[in-house]
Amino acid sequence: MKLMDKAISFDLHDTILILKFGGDFKQNKVLRAILYFLSNFKSFVFTYTLFCQRNEQIIQLMQNLKKGGSKVFILTSTNQRCAKIIYYFLKKNNISNYDGIFFRKEFWQKENQFVANHNRDTMLALHIFDLPTPWGYRNEIFYEHQGKLLDIGTVEHLSYAPVFNEQKGIIDIGPFKHSIAVTGVGVERISMIINGLNNVWDVDTIKPLIREAEKLFNLDEIKAMQIVQALRVVHRIITDCRGYSSLNTRRKKYFRGFIRILPQHINFNGENLQKIKLLLELSSELEFFYPELKLSVDQTVTEIEQRVKTINKEYDLPGYNY
Repeated sequence: MKLMDKAISFDLHDTILILKFGGDFKQNKVLRAILYFLSNFKSFVFTYTLFCQRNEQIIQLMQNLKKGGSKVFILTSTNQRCAKIIYYFLKKNNISNYDGIFFRKEFWQKENQFVANHNRDTMLALHIFDLPTPWGYRNEIFYEHQGKLLDIGTVEHLSYAPVFNEQKGIIDIGPFKHSIAVTGVGVERISMIINGLNNVWDVDTIKPLIREAEKLFNLDEIKAMQIVQALRVVHRIITDCRGYSSLNTRRKKYFRGFIRILPQHINFNGENLQKIKLLLELSSELEFFYPELKLSVDQTVTEIEQRVKTINKEYDLPGYNY
């Protein structure tokens, strides 16, 4: 069930199976586009794959990953209609060290699945910290899971620039001399979907933390979940930004909002700070793919202790048991 415990994917053609001759011609973008189109037809897929052979280095890597406990998946640009052909050639080439195959049809979008937007709701008109920034469009990627649409990714393409008058007012937009693309993917949501889970808190990077918080602080699941959510955010911010002092005023305000959650359920003393450290260390182990977390555990504990003391001194807010 563990996507987060290493799931590795390999392209079928040109990675697992490679052409016996003339592989360099696929560097040509036009030819690649033609091949992509032809991959819709079973006769072409059969003929093309017939002239492919095993990539022994990749096959060995797949075997080693499987032995190490990782899940191995095969990606193919061919349509689901070609499934029998693909399985035939995998068997013919004695390739069995994989957990599943994803065909293009499973990822590809039909025309009616694109929702057109003719207003400016998806237009990013950015003007951050009084500085002109590129403008562009945001596209959200949703996946239907158990009857609900989950936002699993965002793609932003910034290709315009604001035009200012002498009073620094924005009067128009024009082409940006550069182009910026920003992509964000919800790894834990994708893990939830692949593993057929009902809640993102059940994925393998979060659920063990909730269970541990329940035991360490004698909390119910909801309160433990709130503690874990706050700690994970604070830990990531400290790791990425290298400290509270590096944040701007607006982000410090958001950061303190997460800090305030902690003393609602935890009495702050030396023993509980050590328990917080244990949770952060466990979180670092679960998110092994982000090794920087482990290096910032002590700093995060120190920042939490300092922020709680500051909030206790400066604020007297009802509902917070400082």
